[in-house]
Amino acid sequence: MPVAVGDILRIALQWFSDGTDEQVNVHHVEVDSLGTSTGDAEFMDMLAQAFLESLYEPVIEIIADNIIGAIISGFNVTKTESLPPVTNPIDGAAVATEGYARQVTALVYMNTGAPRRQGRSYLPSFTEDAITDDGSWASGVITLLGDYAIGLLSPITDGSVVVHRVVTHPDGSSPLEISFAGVGAYPRTQRRRTPGFGS
Repeated sequence: MPVAVGDILRIALQWFSDGTDEQVNVHHVEVDSLGTSTGDAEFMDMLAQAFLESLYEPVIEIIADNIIGAIISGFNVTKTESLPPVTNPIDGAAVATEGYARQVTALVYMNTGAPRRQGRSYLPSFTEDAITDDGSWASGVITLLGDYAIGLLSPITDGSVVVHRVVTHPDGSSPLEISFAGVGAYPRTQRRRTPGFGS
């Protein structure tokens, strides 16, 4: 069955680092408007643009330029159906002469009104100049991560399709609205994000 307003979707944005090792961000969203889309394939194409324009645009300049968008896949949790995969249009733009460990990454967290129900979003790799000598994020990076956090609290839209981020159980059940999104001063690690592995 086609995507409908109120459906909960699991959207996985995939990138490749140097063309081989994948990095993935997973978002659970609730559909607010199908806009002018006429089917699931067009909806997913428009949703890819929405993620670019409403959420990832501020941080593209600090994502390393060897991080190249691959695909965006989706699963309609409400209807237990896969959605058509589309091209991920989000490429990193920060030029770096040296990289750091791929598992070093920015974590943006999302609080809800429920105890022990917090969402997390691990971003793709940044460049080495994103981190200061004391190991913290540079102030400009914190500002851009704050913009990303604001995007998680706002409608994600391309001007037509509209969804919003929710926090759910792994199976997509019991979705909760986000009450606050923030980022720490220091990088975090995502242990599986190492050469030869996914994320």
